[in-house]
Amino acid sequence: MKRTRTGTMARFSSWPRGWRRGILLSCLCSSAVLVLNLAATAVAAVSTTDSDGRVLFKGNCEMANNLNRGIHIVINVLGTLVLASSNYAMQCLSAPTRAEVDACHKLRIWLHIGVMGVRNLWRIHWSRRLLWFLLGVSSLPFHLL
Repeated sequence: MKRTRTGTMARFSSWPRGWRRGILLSCLCSSAVLVLNLAATAVAAVSTTDSDGRVLFKGNCEMANNLNRGIHIVINVLGTLVLASSNYAMQCLSAPTRAEVDACHKLRIWLHIGVMGVRNLWRIHWSRRLLWFLLGVSSLPFHLL
């Protein structure tokens, strides 16, 4: 693989830079978690059925306890990845553009720069505001559960 002047691999040189790369990686991470969740749901849906109902695992208690602990660790890691991705995207969406900062300064209105502030939501473009609210609402079940 050919290297560019900065030493990065050529296949990554066409990727976006800065916060856009972070958003892309966050989107890929969240998509991977979605695919894993769908696969786990499919496995559970086709699990065997006996007189006790649906059975995912039959074995001794120690093995079941270890399996349960491992599954919960994986669930927590995946949930943390999705929440981190959502939080990063929300921070990027709530950051005002240079034009928005200039327009607010003309009106003598201040904005938060470098931190996620709810105050900015009323001054940024409506499409970014809508995406911010959708991410917030979709992340709420993760926080509660």
